[in-house]
Amino acid sequence: MVGKGKNPRPWISVPAAILYAFSYKMVKPGGKQYIYPYKITSMLVYSCLPFAQLTVAELYEIMALRQEVFIVEQNCPYLDADGKDLFAWHVCGRDEGGKLLAYTRLLPAGISYAHYPSIGRVVSSPARRGAGAGKELLQRSIDLCRHLFGPAPIKIGAQTYLLRFYEGFGFRSTGEEYLEDGIPHTKMVLELAGKN
Repeated sequence: MVGKGKNPRPWISVPAAILYAFSYKMVKPGGKQYIYPYKITSMLVYSCLPFAQLTVAELYEIMALRQEVFIVEQNCPYLDADGKDLFAWHVCGRDEGGKLLAYTRLLPAGISYAHYPSIGRVVSSPARRGAGAGKELLQRSIDLCRHLFGPAPIKIGAQTYLLRFYEGFGFRSTGEEYLEDGIPHTKMVLELAGKN
């Protein structure tokens, strides 16, 4: 339980070997419910917090990682702070030292798409690529999306060059192709299990 005088981020200080025993937990500090999961595989520890529960330092790390990849690496200047973060659940994958290496944001229906929850800003640090962090991140994000928003289909706007990656998780193209900030994207939907 997170309380006054206790470490609000126990996954940073708990030894990695101990974390294998833990799974997702619901915590209700002050009557507010949020997911505070911590579980480790591939040496990343995951948490999922609503915007209001992020610390200033956590938000800074999230924005820095997103800007490093989406703006600097992809050479695509755009306004990343689009107002949707306020309504999102933020999935963060950290190494044993607490460094943010993988991230997504989960949005309920009505924010990005009228009738679909969505997963967006899927990013892994260049330092972690090739180690399976992206696959693990997306699977965790799908699982958390189902947990948070129920068994509704999930819709995403995928960079077109990553279609095969998302198809590997069951996402299917809707045929809606578009340019977003000069980068080709395709809308994709992950249907309920058994409807793929």
